[in-house]
Amino acid sequence: MTNYDSMNKISLILSACILLLFSCNNDNDTPDAFGNFQAKEYLISSEVSGKLMYKNFEEGSNIDPSEKVAVIDTSQLVLQRSELIARERSVKAKKVNIQAQIDVLKEQKAVLEKDFSRIKKMYGDGAATEKQVDDLKGNISVIDKQIASVNSNLISIDAEAAAIHANIEKVNDLLDKSVISPPISGSVLESYNELGELVVPNKPLFKMADMTHMELMAYISGDQLSAVKLGQEVLVKVDALNGSYKEFHGNISWISPQAEFTPKNIQTKKERTNQVYAMKVIVKNEGEIKINMPAEVYFN
Repeated sequence: MTNYDSMNKISLILSACILLLFSCNNDNDTPDAFGNFQAKEYLISSEVSGKLMYKNFEEGSNIDPSEKVAVIDTSQLVLQRSELIARERSVKAKKVNIQAQIDVLKEQKAVLEKDFSRIKKMYGDGAATEKQVDDLKGNISVIDKQIASVNSNLISIDAEAAAIHANIEKVNDLLDKSVISPPISGSVLESYNELGELVVPNKPLFKMADMTHMELMAYISGDQLSAVKLGQEVLVKVDALNGSYKEFHGNISWISPQAEFTPKNIQTKKERTNQVYAMKVIVKNEGEIKINMPAEVYFN
């Protein structure tokens, strides 16, 4: 073999190696899945109606459950509670008077019972008449009926006082709900009311989301299912400046058990695939990732 043939053979081998290397790199640069980032959103509403008297948030604000972010006007609730407290005190005063009546009747009964014991003994000795015994017995019976009647009034007053107290607790609950704090730590995405505006129950005040951990909703074909599993770490890339990519590491948190038709805005690894499986990848966010931002997923 001539030197020329040897060099030509080496050149062909090098060319094949370069092509193979390029092919491998090109395959590794092909995303396994595409998707968009999303965050779990919360609509925060008021449970009471009234004017928005205090607001401590704006769109983009970071808030947490320890903060008081909004207060609804409570003046009418405070007046209602004051009225109920006055009624409760009045009813309790009636109860004291009725209890005093019962105590007086019980003292009268105790005196009559002593007289009855004495007269009954005298009747046994022949020093008192049967009429005297019957009269005392009748008087004791009358006192018992009076005590029972007053006791029934006491029960009615207790029920009235309990109902008023329950209404006071309801107002207290509404007062507590007039002060609004977020259920989680997160960022305010949208604000729907300004100071002084009327707020009504179940109409959102603002929308917020936890942006510290984002969910990437991506789609894979059926023949890719064997390549993924829950908890698996994957590489996620998003577009950056000058055509470069920003890389993140995430973990697969959910894989759909059912196939669905390919969403129009999603491209899969195999475009001819008609049905795909949805999956979610949790990615830690330090501010770079935004809601609806597109991303690519690499399994290896």
